[in-house]
Amino acid sequence: MVFDVEIWPERMASMRLLAERVALIYLLLASLWVFFSDRWLALAFPPPFSYHLGLAKGLVFVALTALFLYLGLRRFCSLQARAEERIEHLNRMYVLLAETNHALIRLQSPQLLLAAVCRAAVEEGLFATAWAMLKGPNGYWELVARAGREVPAFVPSSLAPPYQVINDLLSYEEEFPFKDLFLAQGIRTLAFLPLTANKDISGFLAFGAEKPGVLGKEELELMAQIAADISFGLEVLAHREQCLQVQEKLHHLVHYDPLTGLPHRFYLEDHLKQAVLKARRGLSSALMVIDVDNYQLINDNWGYKAGDRLLQAFARFLRENVREEDIVARVAGDKFMVLMEDVFEEEACRLAEELRQRVEETPFELDGRMARVTISIGIALVKGDEAAETVMSQADLALRRAKEEGRNRVVLFQPEEELLARLKGEQEVLNLLKEALVTGRGLLLFLQPVVRLSDLQVVHYEALLRLRECVDKYCSPAQFIPLAERFGLMPRLDRWVIESALDILKAHPQLKLFVNLSGLSVGDDTLLEYLQMKLKEKEVDPSRLGFEVTETAAIRNLLRAERWLSRLRWLGCELALDDFGSGFSTFSYLRSLPVDYLKIDLSFIRGLASDRVHRALVEAMNTVAHTLGKLTVAEGIESEETLQILRELGTDFGQGYYFGRPEPVEVIIARRPEPAGGPDLPAAP
Repeated sequence: MVFDVEIWPERMASMRLLAERVALIYLLLASLWVFFSDRWLALAFPPPFSYHLGLAKGLVFVALTALFLYLGLRRFCSLQARAEERIEHLNRMYVLLAETNHALIRLQSPQLLLAAVCRAAVEEGLFATAWAMLKGPNGYWELVARAGREVPAFVPSSLAPPYQVINDLLSYEEEFPFKDLFLAQGIRTLAFLPLTANKDISGFLAFGAEKPGVLGKEELELMAQIAADISFGLEVLAHREQCLQVQEKLHHLVHYDPLTGLPHRFYLEDHLKQAVLKARRGLSSALMVIDVDNYQLINDNWGYKAGDRLLQAFARFLRENVREEDIVARVAGDKFMVLMEDVFEEEACRLAEELRQRVEETPFELDGRMARVTISIGIALVKGDEAAETVMSQADLALRRAKEEGRNRVVLFQPEEELLARLKGEQEVLNLLKEALVTGRGLLLFLQPVVRLSDLQVVHYEALLRLRECVDKYCSPAQFIPLAERFGLMPRLDRWVIESALDILKAHPQLKLFVNLSGLSVGDDTLLEYLQMKLKEKEVDPSRLGFEVTETAAIRNLLRAERWLSRLRWLGCELALDDFGSGFSTFSYLRSLPVDYLKIDLSFIRGLASDRVHRALVEAMNTVAHTLGKLTVAEGIESEETLQILRELGTDFGQGYYFGRPEPVEVIIARRPEPAGGPDLPAAP
């Protein structure tokens, strides 16, 4: 639908100039007529006829002059009244423009802005009705403001800037919706002002007036200015809304975890600082640090997406199983924190233990598979004389102790001197380890024999890493290996062990060694390249060097471990699966792992004489291993009785203090120079 636009050009100055010219011409013609007509009458008619005719002529002239002046004056007054009405109308239009700009200054929302414009248009007497519509996000038009008479708020079939006007709806011949309804309400003039945003029409303003033809050129120009101002205001509002959305997203990213929707550590720290201030006034609080046990196994075996879904499910579970007023946050990876206010030590420990039990009893569904997990919890009490950072460190220390004690437990931080001394000792050990890796001094390998149980012959030695503290004192692996793993030093340690073992093998051709590989090195292709290079450089037969990997490290990523261990065997090295039975209660993965030996974990060997269950398990391990063509090694043999039981159960090899403690290679060579596997061992201690 296209609207005609009629503009009435009325110029008061031109009309006044025209009136002045007409009056001058009239006076000139009248003077000439009077002058020439008197002379003509005197010549044509003798007196007294000429006198009477002149008198009649004068009366006619006066009458015509009066009539002409009356009509001119009436026309002038009509034009003046119309001009004053136009001026008044324009003044009101300027008031509407001012009201629009005033509403723009107080800009809050598109609805409030358009409502203010519609209300001002009606209240100022300019229009009888007004409405505004905006295009919604779904593309549909929405009525957002209305004032004046109730008329159908329809949308024109076509809108084009800057405006569209119907100056007289009664005489409008084209098709127009609701024409009769508008005329019934006395609306004769309609104007539509499109509103644009980024050059697209996003809405429009509609005005209706009673009189036809009330919108001249000046009014329409002002209305176009109003539409432009409102369009600018709508763009500002849209830009402001976008900025607010971006700010909200940034605020959410800063304070909330995008994966779980829980707050970040920074959010919890702010509340923890408030809890410290409350603790000074006597309100007790506690901080829980929660870690999902063996979470990395989910990532390695089921993929990172499954790990993410586990974190999401656990976050929901955590939020549902703590008190409503508790603050839950995800601080890193699989670590969560819960701030519990208004609790004492006993209640905090009880709530933590209840949470641990619920997690242990609840399976989490991950893509149709059920995963059961456990958690370790460290608790620190919030005190008014300690900073928030200190409380978080204390909770972390308690969590670390919970992991060291076997996981799946709750540990309350106790500020004991022994704990502080242990932390100080850890730092000293870490410094020793870093120094040893840099200088090459302080690290050394101790050897412990592995014996064939049938004839007590030594078949090879296991190389065990030690860190020297002073001349006659060494750190055990339990002290520095966890630190090396925590601070990313294990790859360097593994390479040092391999090179040192090759040096021993080169210097003592009668020995055969097995060395331990950390879980971080299993799957490292660069380590295989390093080993191949060192074997060639040292000129050592690969069959004299074996490797032990833990069960947990091997099954963390079974497919990758299988390929990597196969390449290691292809080099000619033998393989042993260490700590067998301690990680998973299944033998199915043994088919795919190319290992030669299964080392039964010492937890099954200790107490073997008195525990029938352990004896049955060891017997089952031997049976499965032999069925798969693998040999078994029992760790931790410390008595003759244990040795005899293992022989009866069919165990192939043994290792433990009963056969010998770990010793430096010089001591072993000095005492037993014969080739490995040749001589009998001395009498058992």
